[in-house]
Amino acid sequence: MDTLLSFNDDAALVGDADGVVRTVARLSGLSSDQWGKELRYDYLEPDQHWFRNANDVPDPQTGGYWHENGQTYIELIQAVKPLETFSDKSFGLSIRATFLPNTNWWVVADIDPSMDDDLEET
Repeated sequence: MDTLLSFNDDAALVGDADGVVRTVARLSGLSSDQWGKELRYDYLEPDQHWFRNANDVPDPQTGGYWHENGQTYIELIQAVKPLETFSDKSFGLSIRATFLPNTNWWVVADIDPSMDDDLEET
């Protein structure tokens, strides 16, 4: 499943499960509300909660945990890469992120806090 990295009213930066970023433009007949709904249902949200070390790289010993059926599961992120800047200047989009190939997760450093609000409101 592809991950929504950043978006505005005209386009979105989307990262795939191979670590490749592409721009998806809003179709001309699609309203802003419809565009937001399409983004919400078509793409995963990136992870943005990893601790970062002094070099602004997700800490290799961070991870997450969750509870399922009375069990606690822990996942550690071992392989990390430095953050990169992905952008499409023609649509005014830019985001600092990294792809973690061992988990197929996108980690975003400077996600717009309104991104969650925009997706939830649509």
